[in-house]
Amino acid sequence: MDKVKCFDVAEMVINEASSQFGILWKVDNEKLQRLKENCDLIDELSDDSCGVSFDAFVDEITMDISITLECEELIADNKDHVIYHLMDAAKAINLFARDGNLCIKLRFGSIWKRTI
Repeated sequence: MDKVKCFDVAEMVINEASSQFGILWKVDNEKLQRLKENCDLIDELSDDSCGVSFDAFVDEITMDISITLECEELIADNKDHVIYHLMDAAKAINLFARDGNLCIKLRFGSIWKRTI
């Protein structure tokens, strides 16, 4: 069985949100590509930190996309560590504990643009 990737989880939530936003909003392909690149970085972080799960959420008001990685540990041993690249790309980052694991919640901007 293939390993679940961050963008697989994000894409499901994005598709559902797009259907709820209706015809007034459409996905901006450049912004979607940047999100895919950030998801690749989150996958790398997951591999480095014994990732347990991904969760994604779209805020219905701001249309921001939040992705949470639940992992066993985070060791950022140098300034080139992937977490720093993600911190630069994200609008916000939140660290918290759940069931003995570390959760890293990254909030990215909206990928939708108004059609009218």
